[in-house]
Amino acid sequence: MIKHILVALDGSKLSLKALDEAIELAKQLDAKIVLTHIMDQQDTHEYELIEQHAQNIVDDAKKIVSNANLECESMILYGSPMFDIEKIVRKSEADLVVMGTHGIKGRDSRAIGSLASATIKNIKKPVMLVK
Repeated sequence: MIKHILVALDGSKLSLKALDEAIELAKQLDAKIVLTHIMDQQDTHEYELIEQHAQNIVDDAKKIVSNANLECESMILYGSPMFDIEKIVRKSEADLVVMGTHGIKGRDSRAIGSLASATIKNIKKPVMLVK
């Protein structure tokens, strides 16, 4: 049974589309949404700017979830999106991960982005990719 849906957010249009899909699923399954953003430790901007950007992304998503009358929680982590998504899945007790096929960097010639690919390979829970 799916009770916790983890939504990976990066501020891209596809991550917002993934959030919309997760909301629809949560309504049907009476599930809780868990919003997450991983601040990339390789980002060269000042930490305070990265942190504020992450908080804005999550706060905007919280408003969308709240407007859908659903319960949610959020997790922001500073680290490596490629490796730390697995930690968040465990900590949040997610039953399903929902994310965009590509992140903020956009599409290239690959069918799915590197983070989506790594998530599928490393996460032992179902992953729903939204395009």
